[in-house]
Amino acid sequence: MPMLLELRDGELAFLRSLISAKVRFLVIGGYAVKCYWPARVVEDLDILLDRSAENAERAYGVIVATLGYRPKFESADLTRRSKKLTLPDSPVDMLTSAEGIEFVDAWSRRIEATQSNLAIPVMSLADLVDMKRHTAMDPSRGMKDLHDLEWLESLETSQPISSTRSLTDLVTRRQEHPCSG
Repeated sequence: MPMLLELRDGELAFLRSLISAKVRFLVIGGYAVKCYWPARVVEDLDILLDRSAENAERAYGVIVATLGYRPKFESADLTRRSKKLTLPDSPVDMLTSAEGIEFVDAWSRRIEATQSNLAIPVMSLADLVDMKRHTAMDPSRGMKDLHDLEWLESLETSQPISSTRSLTDLVTRRQEHPCSG
């Protein structure tokens, strides 16, 4: 049974345009977490793009059509690792890579969520946990990723949160992680 998303109208319209243009992407971040943990509050839409040249061209075309003008980045920027591009005046962040995740592998394990009869590709629970394990170690990310990780790991192991690592343990791991220095 597909999971339901609760995207805002502009976000849904943007994803509909990407899907119509056959752009390969995965919903990641807060909306992906919300698929598994409905109480999660979402601030923006994060998507992970396939970095192939063909996909980048299709995505860039959708971006130009959505904005009505050419943005300050080029389609080639969508093929480079570690890029985070935000649409002006929009709560949409497009990432070209995610820590610990290879797009092709994550794409093969994706799930589908729906909204308004649109099937939307979302990162699998296992990949989301792997990604959050990496991002949660970055102290600049705040506590949200640690909370997400705690919830997602409890879902992945089918254990109540009290039976998984405590938030205190996660914070300690973060402080000992090489990224924290």
